[in-house]
Amino acid sequence: MSGAQDSVNCGLCKEEAAERICETCNVNLCKNCIGRHVTNNDGSTSHSIVKHKDRKSSEDLQCVDHKQICVIFCNTCNRALCQSCLALNIHKHQLVEISSAIRSRLATLDKETEELEQSLEPGYEKIILELETLLSLQKKCHAEIQEKMKEQGNRLKQALNTMIDQYSKQAKENEKRDIEDCTNLISKIKNNLEAIRQSAEVNKDISKSKNAQVLTHISKNETFREIPALFELTASTFSPGKIIPEQLQDMFGELSKSMKKNKKPQFIISNINLLENEDCLKTPEIIRVCETGLKVSPKVCCLHKSKKCFVRSGVNIKCFDDKGKVLGIHALKPENHFLIDITVTSDNHLVYSDNRERSINKVKNIEDNRTERVITLNGWKPLAVCCSSKDELLVTMQTDDGKENKVVRFKDSNVLQEIQYNDQDKALYSNPLFVCENTNFDICVSDWDDVIVVDSSGEFMFAYNGNRELRRFKNKFNPRGIVCDALQHILVCDFLNNIIHIINHNGHFLRFIDNCDLYCPQDLSISCNNELYVVGNSTDILKVISYLSYDS
Repeated sequence: MSGAQDSVNCGLCKEEAAERICETCNVNLCKNCIGRHVTNNDGSTSHSIVKHKDRKSSEDLQCVDHKQICVIFCNTCNRALCQSCLALNIHKHQLVEISSAIRSRLATLDKETEELEQSLEPGYEKIILELETLLSLQKKCHAEIQEKMKEQGNRLKQALNTMIDQYSKQAKENEKRDIEDCTNLISKIKNNLEAIRQSAEVNKDISKSKNAQVLTHISKNETFREIPALFELTASTFSPGKIIPEQLQDMFGELSKSMKKNKKPQFIISNINLLENEDCLKTPEIIRVCETGLKVSPKVCCLHKSKKCFVRSGVNIKCFDDKGKVLGIHALKPENHFLIDITVTSDNHLVYSDNRERSINKVKNIEDNRTERVITLNGWKPLAVCCSSKDELLVTMQTDDGKENKVVRFKDSNVLQEIQYNDQDKALYSNPLFVCENTNFDICVSDWDDVIVVDSSGEFMFAYNGNRELRRFKNKFNPRGIVCDALQHILVCDFLNNIIHIINHNGHFLRFIDNCDLYCPQDLSISCNNELYVVGNSTDILKVISYLSYDS
């Protein structure tokens, strides 16, 4: 039975793994219980404590009680038995021949060894290789960060030195000009003073001579009474500006913290490939603009594998092609309906949430206004809605008093999942007006002040607060429309600041779209060719923006 008991616990303490076996008593022992086993007898028995691999074969395995060769193994008691043991009339125990038990245990042991060598060992080696690759990437990343900060510091120093040189040059020019003005005026006054003195001496000589020369004398006093123009000169000053750390931080840049998210081992490889998707972002540019005629709180969604989109405002929904041509209009009576959000299914059927009727509805044909009610809610009013990759509906909803909010996953009209609280039983959402699903199945919600992301099981992953530490915007982060692209980027409208934020699937900020003259961006969607469709509040303009260099 060599190796048959390798995975069992100690027969005395029942807790520690057995490292030895007493061949005399056939008892598995951990290293802490060996001494207790040997000493707990009257000294008449000589115990043979050996490693499992060194134990004797089954032919020499003796019964503890009867000193006979064991021929039967009891799976219930997990011990070998002799013929005398069997005579004790053991009932309802699972008994097998000892040779069969050995073969069974050896087969199990071989399977364990096979798993260790062919699955677990290479699996761990692969994980180590991936983690070492990740470590290398992180070291390289942090080295690049240090180099970038050093370069930025040198640029700031150079800019500061250049500014100091300019101020110093200007101060020297001011000094030169002021000194020249003062010197020239002093010289002119001194010349006049010398002329006054000379004129006084001439007058004295004429007066002493008392002759006719006084008749030809011409007075210069009138000239001297015209004193050269004087001036008051206020000295040039330098007033040191107040050094504001926040402004220095804005000029120097932002250093974000690392974010770690636990993942199951099988996802390690795929996640490494998504570490640096910022390289796929290019400078955003507007490629098309069209007028929709829909201005109030508009919503937009692009159709799958089609260059078409739906735009909703109030109870009116229009379908546009990529040239801005209206292909169809779906209109409801405003006194009966209050539409909140729109989405499309995989077969491009329009779905909308009706807050007034507390329902989710499907429009199979926008041209003839045929509508099918899919879901009716009780005690809750629907807000945002999106269609998942499995053609399930994710619906955000709220109670009438606004105190409770949640995300519910539906298949047809059946509830599959409800997401409302985190692992500390605290509410996740306060006003979930927009929702989307990422390609990694995370659920992204644009809430009152934050973007809240949970995984497919509803476990909280992170909250994005709008990168407030940048301090570059006068208005607080005001998230509205949210969408995810093929590279798991999360894009969210910042309504009050007229920009769009782009973050990755882990919540790391990547960049802003702030160069496309956006006005109160309300909602956005991604087309089949990775173009971004954006609509703004109080304007009927639909802008199509290219921001990815990635080619799907």
